[in-house]
Amino acid sequence: MQVEGGSKEVKAHYKWIEFQLKVHSQDANVAWLAVSLHHPPFDSAEEKNYLLPLLRKYNVDIIFTGHQHWMEYASMNSTYEIRFPHSKRGSLLED
Repeated sequence: MQVEGGSKEVKAHYKWIEFQLKVHSQDANVAWLAVSLHHPPFDSAEEKNYLLPLLRKYNVDIIFTGHQHWMEYASMNSTYEIRFPHSKRGSLLED
């Protein structure tokens, strides 16, 4: 997801995502703001640099992904600390 150097389609899709997040994050009838992606946003630098700040800005509650065949969770703070809950306390993924 190279937004700055990306194609017109990528830029248009990014704007669409931002618009959808803005509209639904302000809707009092929305209990949870969820996003579905194929790849986890922690896997690529472009997504980590452009998509995750956008998801944090609009207070996305949960992200569902399907590419990796395991469960992981992460905080949405600036470190994006990733944990795999299959161990006792969830092992921390180190870069």
